[in-house]
Amino acid sequence: MAEPAWVRRFHATSITFPECARDAPHRCAYQSNASGTSELYAWDRRRDQHARLTDRPEGTRLGRITPDGEWVWWFDDTNGDECGRWMRQQFDVLTGDAQPEPAVPELAPGYPVGLALGRTLAAIGLSTRDGVSVYLHRYGSSTTTVYAATRHASVRSLSHDETLVRDRALRAR
Repeated sequence: MAEPAWVRRFHATSITFPECARDAPHRCAYQSNASGTSELYAWDRRRDQHARLTDRPEGTRLGRITPDGEWVWWFDDTNGDECGRWMRQQFDVLTGDAQPEPAVPELAPGYPVGLALGRTLAAIGLSTRDGVSVYLHRYGSSTTTVYAATRHASVRSLSHDETLVRDRALRAR
């Protein structure tokens, strides 16, 4: 006897809408549960190739691709407790053995409250027991705190010229 349709929907493979790199739209990242757990995947549309980027027992739910399409950032929490750090991995796992690395090693673990990736920098929001902090990390260079308070804030986006970070609570820095 076949399962009812409403039960089959809970077991069906799902795929999120892909996020394509702004400057390399043939490179996309998406989330799927095709492996049995929600993980992040890379999709090279020119070659029509897909590769799983993450493989964690608890799954991986948060990820973004950089505007140049070279890196995919994803959040590595501890056993699914939502506290962790941002990792990054080269997109081109299709041709090499790209290993993940901490995206910003100097940041302590926290709870993610937003990520915006630009061409030259990343805006990262992390929450801890002490409150919320927003950091600007210049690729290959420095990381500075631009907001720290007990009041909630979260990173939503960067302006196109990467001079402003925007959110409801955090206006602009």
